[in-house]
Amino acid sequence: MAVLASGLAELVVASPSKGNYSFRPEVAVRIRRPDRHSGDASMLQLRWSDFAGAEGTVYQIRVDDAELDLTLETAEELPPSGRAEGSFRLEFRGPSDPILPQAIYRFRRGDESADIFIVPVGRDARGTLYEAVFC
Repeated sequence: MAVLASGLAELVVASPSKGNYSFRPEVAVRIRRPDRHSGDASMLQLRWSDFAGAEGTVYQIRVDDAELDLTLETAEELPPSGRAEGSFRLEFRGPSDPILPQAIYRFRRGDESADIFIVPVGRDARGTLYEAVFC
């Protein structure tokens, strides 16, 4: 994989197996081959249908030695962007402390897991709100 061009609005990447593709900085993609036997999924594989109607679902993430629960509060379909798996945004609610920095975290639910890039976008008496955008 090689970076072909980089700008503030878009990053163009070359991958021998995927060809050239681009993404905007607010949508991070972790390139790796998923372990199909363990239920792991990369962000490239996540689809709108994976989250449509799933509000209230609780996911566990591991941070250092602690396991935190993040609840899916909002799953919103976005206008088509050309992403085959659909365009959508997710909002997760976590505890007030710690406030997680923007990063890729492994979200687990039962035997399934997926790597998702989240960004903290707000905090109130109910906890910290995080957003993930797929477009």
